[in-house]
Amino acid sequence: MKFLFENIALRNLKPVFSEEKIERSLTGFFIVFFLILMLVQIVFHFPGLSSVFLKNRDMEGALLGVEEYLYEEGELVVEILGEESREDIHVLLNGSFAGSFDNKFVVLKVKNGDIVEIDASSSGEGKIVAIRKVSENLDSALLSKQVATKKGVSILAKVRMK
Repeated sequence: MKFLFENIALRNLKPVFSEEKIERSLTGFFIVFFLILMLVQIVFHFPGLSSVFLKNRDMEGALLGVEEYLYEEGELVVEILGEESREDIHVLLNGSFAGSFDNKFVVLKVKNGDIVEIDASSSGEGKIVAIRKVSENLDSALLSKQVATKKGVSILAKVRMK
């Protein structure tokens, strides 16, 4: 009789950490975590909502800034041949305005891989533009580069370091 009561008592006891409870808890946790993750993505998708949560939003997409010292710079002198000055012909460095020929020369600070272009869009006639001086750390083959400007933008050189 004693044996029978012990078996009945053992059958009624459920383990504290049953597999079903653990599985339900983990499933619930992952569902809640996934919903929170989706909510965060939705909030950051809309600019009006994300500005409430982000204090430094203006820093997004900024250039290297402080790390720029890692890249060695060189100096390049571009000259327009045959004239003293032509303010309507511009020098572009990587597509951005770098100077115009308000005197005969334009001095540029360049890095490895920079593209030097000549923009003669507003000029009515063609002129010849050449590289006249390069610093010691730039490839000396750049000295032979010149381009006859036409209507539009012409690539003068791609900068290479030694």
